[in-house]
Amino acid sequence: MELIYKGAEAELYLDEFLGLKVVIKRRVAKGYRHPSLDLSIRVSRTRKEARLIRRARLGGVPVPAILDVWKDSLMLEYIEGEKLATRLDEKTMRKFGHIVCRLHDSGISHNDLTPYNAVVSP
Repeated sequence: MELIYKGAEAELYLDEFLGLKVVIKRRVAKGYRHPSLDLSIRVSRTRKEARLIRRARLGGVPVPAILDVWKDSLMLEYIEGEKLATRLDEKTMRKFGHIVCRLHDSGISHNDLTPYNAVVSP
């Protein structure tokens, strides 16, 4: 596994599963929380994220497929492409706006929506 992103809440790893590129998103433990509380929070947030990704897909939002869910980790389909931040032209941003609209129509509000958290695929 290759670490491809390290954030305050999670680490993303590029891996391979059955010959496919996948991303493993692992929520990181917080040393300042009691271990059992920390695990409970990470498990709860991981399950909630999985439910929201499924709901988004059902709403027609192009999000990665969930391949597996563990206590504090998700295995997600790897999406080839570049960060939206590198493609801020009007056509791409309009398309992205329509996607965000579908997300909101699905009853989902993204808590960290930035051009660095979205991938434009070919």
